[in-house]
Amino acid sequence: ADLIFGENGRILINGSFYCVGNKKQGIKFSPSGNSWGGIYVFGGKANSRVNIKNTIFKDTDFFKHGVLYLTGGVNIYRAATSISDTFFNGTIAEDALNIIESDYELKNVTLSNTRSDAFDSDYSNGKIIDAIVTNVGGDALDFSGGVTEIENASISEVNDKAISAGETAKVVVKDAVISNVGVGLASKDGSSVTSSGGQIYNASLSPLMVYQKKDFYAPGEMLVETIEIENSPDSVAQVG
Repeated sequence: ADLIFGENGRILINGSFYCVGNKKQGIKFSPSGNSWGGIYVFGGKANSRVNIKNTIFKDTDFFKHGVLYLTGGVNIYRAATSISDTFFNGTIAEDALNIIESDYELKNVTLSNTRSDAFDSDYSNGKIIDAIVTNVGGDALDFSGGVTEIENASISEVNDKAISAGETAKVVVKDAVISNVGVGLASKDGSSVTSSGGQIYNASLSPLMVYQKKDFYAPGEMLVETIEIENSPDSVAQVG
């Protein structure tokens, strides 16, 4: 099924959102022109759910509705979320996918061709398994608060940070392959990043970075084991 939207077309959902295609015939959201207004799922109830599978979201813009102006092309707020076998391809929003105050699992999800960030998790707890993130203008995976586990991610062609933890986020990374990025792993502002296995290739600024950005948070922490780093400058830990 193909759903085609005009430039001002958008979807606002109050409650739950189910969008489940099959492997032979998935579901595609795309614009008739250059972009469309994206999706906002406002959960907020104990039983609010989002289930997305075998779906493509293409060329989204910031979600705008009246005085409501959100940073993401696809935005999910306070809803238990499962997204699998799904593509987010192209966005001019600040985030292709923004999940806020929700428990989530992303499995076999691809995010590509973003002007700014690909995925932004705000005060949410989740798992990311077998993700592919590529051609990103900002950060690939950005976490503010919450606890997240990342397994077998492939992240490449990222202008800023591949995985960024801030505002007391706790992120555990296993077997990530990161290449052609500004920074591989970053921990700041009271956050903790633990990483084991995997590789970082061609980090132009730093493969690993730990620092304090906002003075009302403690410094970040990072523990890295058995990682392979090639063709990158030294890692950076802020002095003091």
